[in-house]
Amino acid sequence: MDLTDLQLDFLKEIINIGIGRSANVLNQVVKNKVILKVPVVRLIKIDEIAARIGYSKDNLLSIVSMDFKGNLQGKAELIFPSISAVKIVDLLSDKEYPNLDMDLLRSGTLNEVGNIVLNSLIGTMGNLLKTRFKYSIPKYKECNSDEIAISYESVSDNVIFAETHFYVKEINIDGSFILFFEVKSFDHFIELLNQSFVNPDL
Repeated sequence: MDLTDLQLDFLKEIINIGIGRSANVLNQVVKNKVILKVPVVRLIKIDEIAARIGYSKDNLLSIVSMDFKGNLQGKAELIFPSISAVKIVDLLSDKEYPNLDMDLLRSGTLNEVGNIVLNSLIGTMGNLLKTRFKYSIPKYKECNSDEIAISYESVSDNVIFAETHFYVKEINIDGSFILFFEVKSFDHFIELLNQSFVNPDL
């Protein structure tokens, strides 16, 4: 299945609005201007995820995931390669406390960022598609790109993939946003996306 250019443009606009809202919140957390951009949004097959992320199985990824339920059910994930995860922790953590457990610091910091970004993205999608969600508490995990798709069994073969770029203090932080839907929810998602063209709120 492919999305039309109109569907992709509208979806990209939804994601950009959500990203913009999360940037406003992150500005206050970082106490510096945060610019978030999503240059590419694609509908891809679940087995293409590893290739799109572009990191081999030897590279550990930091992932924050959030389940959502309601008229649409699925999972949203914010994914950072290890080098980007380190940049985020350096920007947001207090370097005056070098004795802190680094694993705990990394998971806590990225969970905070993921919670802000994913809540904004899913909330915006719900508002503009006129549907409601219940979110789970975000969860942090580490794995390689080959293991991402393996961990999900009941999701649609089609996923929404978006590149994300964070710019803070002239530092570029690359990541990925992936939207998984349960099988029946994906078709309903396309229906809602099409209906939104009639009365868009953008």
